[in-house]
Amino acid sequence: MKTCIRFHRSILLGITVALLAAFLPLSMPSASAQNQAASAVPTSGYQAFLPSASAPCRQYCVGWAVGNAADGYGVILRTDDSGVTWKRQGRVGAIPNVDLNGVSAVDAQNAWAVGGKVILHTQNGGLTWEQQSLPGDLPKEFELFQVKALDRVTAFAVGNLGVLLKTSDGTRSRDGAMWTRMPTSPSLPPIQYSDVDALDATHAWAVGGVISGADPRGGLAIAFYDGVQWQPQLITHSTKDCNSFIGVSAVDRDTAWAVGGPNCPPFKTVNGGATWRAVGKPVAPGYYDTNRVVAVTRDRVWVTHDNGIYRTTNGGGDWVQTPAGCGGMNYCYAISAAGTKYAWASDLAAPPGKLFRWVGGNHWEAQTAPGTVSITLISFVGARR
Repeated sequence: MKTCIRFHRSILLGITVALLAAFLPLSMPSASAQNQAASAVPTSGYQAFLPSASAPCRQYCVGWAVGNAADGYGVILRTDDSGVTWKRQGRVGAIPNVDLNGVSAVDAQNAWAVGGKVILHTQNGGLTWEQQSLPGDLPKEFELFQVKALDRVTAFAVGNLGVLLKTSDGTRSRDGAMWTRMPTSPSLPPIQYSDVDALDATHAWAVGGVISGADPRGGLAIAFYDGVQWQPQLITHSTKDCNSFIGVSAVDRDTAWAVGGPNCPPFKTVNGGATWRAVGKPVAPGYYDTNRVVAVTRDRVWVTHDNGIYRTTNGGGDWVQTPAGCGGMNYCYAISAAGTKYAWASDLAAPPGKLFRWVGGNHWEAQTAPGTVSITLISFVGARR
């Protein structure tokens, strides 16, 4: 689960940076040499993307991406042209210096972002981000990993150490917090939550890994919120392969998908979670994770895998890789999608990270994220994430 995986991947990124520092020449190449090198980058299977003038955006225009802190504050990017160009928002002092793990876009003015012990909310398109108050009884070492907004005032947030939060109507609890802890069933074990998705106030799913001693990847975990409390839907106990969920996506009240790893097939429910079943084999072989999932319809689903971006159009009968330019140490990670022609993704890599845009319903275009930043997750207004 990326609540744990994100930690060890941050170590890998640090090692990668250290190795690069050790082996790269002390003097940097000239600008002309860099341009020549850039022109030599292979683009087989995807297209390197250079923003250019185009027709005005008409659909799925606004989106946000978040990532690790850089230059003294958390990374928040916004696009107004469906991912053709991205601009960073905020500044030092206005946004906390924290790695941001999750984001949820409501409309062109409203969005939430989470990371560390911080929840940020904008009501003006990101011109300003307000840090919202949290309950005072949260675990000392908790960290938030994802947020899902239903509308301008209602949202769920999840994190490690079993943290499940909700805000509604902007109300404050007795201790002044804008967010409150949610009730859970006594049968729900300790879980490291990494993702949450919701259809409405009485149908939400959160996924992660069962905490087994000091191991946060002690088994698959899916919890469901029915408007009263969170309760277990699927719990397994294994510290070997397929021991933690990382991503979840709900299509309707009956249909939802969950993915994880390592070496774990996608799971699906078609009866509201009464049963969850593995769908075939892992989307790709090897001891790797499937990181995030976005179900556009019951049968059309996108997933990001450590080594690629895949989609199915037949409910998981077949998974087809769509080459984008991420994989290897640059894990394919974030994914957002709408309909059959719109999708956006990013890698999880040492800065500078890359963003990807699905173009014409048939190929990915890649661009480097602005500034020295790495991207964690993406959310577009009107999209299935």
